[in-house]
Order: sequence, then C-alpha cells, then structure tokens
Amino acid sequence: YGLASGAFQMPGPTLCVNAGDTVTVTLDNRLQEPTSIVFPGQSDVSASGGSVGLLTREAGARRSSKVTYTFTADKPGTYTYESGTDSRKQVEMGLWGAIIVYPSCHVTGCNQAYDDPRTTFEATREYIHMFSSVDPDIHAAVQLGKPVDWSTYSAKYYLINGRSAPD
Repeated sequence: YGLASGAFQMPGPTLCVNAGDTVTVTLDNRLQEPTSIVFPGQSDVSASGGSVGLLTREAGARRSSKVTYTFTADKPGTYTYESGTDSRKQVEMGLWGAIIVYPSCHVTGCNQAYDDPRTTFEATREYIHMFSSVDPDIHAAVQLGKPVDWSTYSAKYYLINGRSAPD
C-alpha cells in the first residue's frame, strides 16, 4: 500500500483537492488477493475496470487488473478512503488514508468550510492527525499467509499518522 513508486506508506497518501474537482484514483493491485477502495462521504463514485465486488469494483490479485475510481469532491471537509474488500484485514495492514476537500474560494472564501463562519480556519496552521492501532500477531499471520483469528485481536501499538506514539 503506498505511492506510485511502490514505497510503503501508512496511512496512504493524503489526497488534497478543491470542492468541485473531479478526482480520479487508479488502483494497481500488487497484493495476492483482490482489493478495492471505497470513499465514504463522497457521492456518485464510479468505477471502471476490474471485476464486480461486494461494495465496488475490485482489482484482481497480483496485478491482474486495475480499477479506476472517479468522483466529484462536492462537499468541503475531511474524509477517509479505505479498502472495500476484506476491509478488516486490509485496513489493519494499511490500506486507508485521508481526503481533504478544501472549500471552493469563489463560493465560501478560502478560509472556511461550508457556508458557515464557525468553520473558519487558518490555512497556515492546518494539521491532520490520523490515529490507528496495530496488532503485530495479526500482521505476522498475514505475512506468513496464515488465517487470521480476529477474536484474538489485541492492539499493542498505537500510531499517529503512521508513526508510533508517544515517540
């Protein structure tokens, strides 16, 4: 899970777009299992390529296919994207990230979200904090190709933006 370069990154890259932008994400699966991406909070997400999955189109295992997702980012705010296929395991392993939809300057001004002055922000002091936890036993099972027993899940590490806390 990571950038086009193939470098691992957890969480995945933060996607920063402006309200009204058309967003296109192409998933090139390098996993040994099918995967997909869903975009909670975004409407009218279309997908092409791959095959039909439970929630959206999936890219097959081992680069057998690609899927392209497209949507218009119409509501300013902070959202996530994440796996839509075996999400419990794939999100645990790092297939998730943030989407920041900035307000359209010509509609609300560049320093507030929505049409509400209570959402005013100072763009030079904007920070995103993505919190997650890791159970190393789950990761070991996945790495060894063993079945995962989710009833034994016990987070041992807590991360902020993919870095261990409190370091």
